[in-house]
Amino acid sequence: MTRGDTLGFVGSTGNAAGGAPHLHFGIYGNNGAVDPLTFVKELPVPAYQVFTIDPQAKLSRSVPLRKGPGTKYPILIEVNKNEPVKIQARSGNWLHVTVRDSIAGFVPR
Repeated sequence: MTRGDTLGFVGSTGNAAGGAPHLHFGIYGNNGAVDPLTFVKELPVPAYQVFTIDPQAKLSRSVPLRKGPGTKYPILIEVNKNEPVKIQARSGNWLHVTVRDSIAGFVPR
């Protein structure tokens, strides 16, 4: 389904016959009904943020390189202080980096 697709048609059928025309709309997942408001409500677009990438960045301390942006993700390797890292992107308080030319993961910002 994409923006602009028809979800349904308004009517007054079944046990609503004779009442005001309306549309029943629902979204269902593996655990039953899901509140559809989050799917149809327009959310504000975050302001554009400039992020400068330093291609010669080095870590100021030794940190674990994690599989994802958070402490719940498993540690891949330990990255040593002053080890060069190539910053790919930022995700909140985490940096997506590549170390040792081929190992990608996340370190705290």
